[in-house]
Amino acid sequence: MAEGGFDPCECVCSHEYAMRRLLNLVRH
Repeated sequence: MAEGGFDPCECVCSHEYAMRRLLNLVRH
């Protein structure tokens, strides 16, 4: 658990997930 309620891993994972969704939308 990171202090301040900030989790870099969660931020990166959510960002990568959003990028994958965007790429999928562009491909189709």
